[in-house]
Amino acid sequence: MIEFTKNELVCIDDSLCNFESEENGVTDMRPLLLKVGRCLVGYNDALNLDEKELWVLRNCVNIDAQIGSEKVGLSIKMKVYEALLNIDYGKSIPIEWQLREEVSNADRNYARKGSDQSASQSTDA
Repeated sequence: MIEFTKNELVCIDDSLCNFESEENGVTDMRPLLLKVGRCLVGYNDALNLDEKELWVLRNCVNIDAQIGSEKVGLSIKMKVYEALLNIDYGKSIPIEWQLREEVSNADRNYARKGSDQSASQSTDA
């Protein structure tokens, strides 16, 4: 789920309308436009986008886009890239590395708790 400002949503809506074409390989933006519209009218607080929709946004929103004096293109791109990187991170890291990282984090947390307890015991004495 990605939260966008109202101006970012207006920019996305406008960009999607201009992006729909045969040459882009995208011929029906209605489902994505309806998701954006639900946020614009207040039915949803955030957009739940799949990877394909994120790539469409990445490709159609101009990084220099502005609504009034507010520069929204870069902020949209950053939110989209963050979501894409989160998707890609989960796909590209072997499960062994993910498990190793989880075990390392658990070990660090356990060691930290142990040192916190021994510190509180020494102050009680």
